[in-house]
Amino acid sequence: MADLSCRFEQECLEGETCAESGYELHVVPQDAMGDDIEPGAVAEALGDQAIVDDAGRFDVLPLERRDGDKSWFGISAAGAHLLTVSPQGAARYSVHFEGAEFSMLYLGQCEDAS
Repeated sequence: MADLSCRFEQECLEGETCAESGYELHVVPQDAMGDDIEPGAVAEALGDQAIVDDAGRFDVLPLERRDGDKSWFGISAAGAHLLTVSPQGAARYSVHFEGAEFSMLYLGQCEDAS
């Protein structure tokens, strides 16, 4: 499976106005990650892919694809994550932090990085 590279231009914090962002993440196959996963970085093994960003990495599960959309769900020490990408590359990434009292939404684009 090819790597996916995503860049998000907007960050929306729950209860606040959206702001500019330069946040980036990558979806990679687990075998591309090597053996250097830090203890505690993966809260639950869900699939054979992972999301990687500057803060770390965690396993994700590809979800059912509908109308060409691709989605991944994962659990990290911070909370629950959902990434959805349209066939045109439009991407939405949400993080529901532990305790379900705060969430963030990122708006941007993803592309095949292979």
